[in-house]
Amino acid sequence: MIKPFFAVCSFFTVYALLTNFSGIPIDHDHALVFIIRHEEGVSNVNTYAGITQKKWEIWRSKQGDIRHLPRYVGMLAGDPKLHPLKDPEANITVIKRFYYDSLHKWHAWDIHPALQLIYADFVTLVGREAVKEIQKLVGVEADGMWGDATAKAVKIFNVDLEAKRSQNPGYAWQIFLRFDAQKRDVFQSLAKKNPEKYASHLQSWLKRSDDLKTYMQPILTGKNNGKG
Repeated sequence: MIKPFFAVCSFFTVYALLTNFSGIPIDHDHALVFIIRHEEGVSNVNTYAGITQKKWEIWRSKQGDIRHLPRYVGMLAGDPKLHPLKDPEANITVIKRFYYDSLHKWHAWDIHPALQLIYADFVTLVGREAVKEIQKLVGVEADGMWGDATAKAVKIFNVDLEAKRSQNPGYAWQIFLRFDAQKRDVFQSLAKKNPEKYASHLQSWLKRSDDLKTYMQPILTGKNNGKG
């Protein structure tokens, strides 16, 4: 069941974007909201909305005039018992800006719109491991470093995906499923190789992938399967 917030605020915007791809996406809010929706509120004094105090300090220090930004990440919340998207006092604009900038660093907005959300969510969770999977998808060395070769290959991939999608409307969904399978394999592999660090996250990450897949299917296929 797609939540009304997603359906009203982003479905038609994203669908229009995907059906009129011009190379530069103009709406990223659906990705930011999905990620924040799946992050916790205040999990401890040093983390809020999935943002650690250390990452917050690094980002905050780069913002120039920081007087309007709290020193501690937990201060972004109004009621720490509420999820950021349900907390009317949460500074959701700043939280979204943090994620937008962080994802920009990982080149989340460079890939074709059909894969932006899945890659953005993936890289939020595992960083360079997600970059490696994009590199495998576009056919370059999977070193986890987004260099010139990767950037060029991604541009070619985007054009090719759009050309094939224009001939076969279901092609974008096929590519999404392929990348989704890659992502799940990485989660399983990380949990097996380093259970102490990743095993406790595996089931929640797979459930998060299920939610993302359910959300993206009607957007990429144009079919909502009777769901509202």
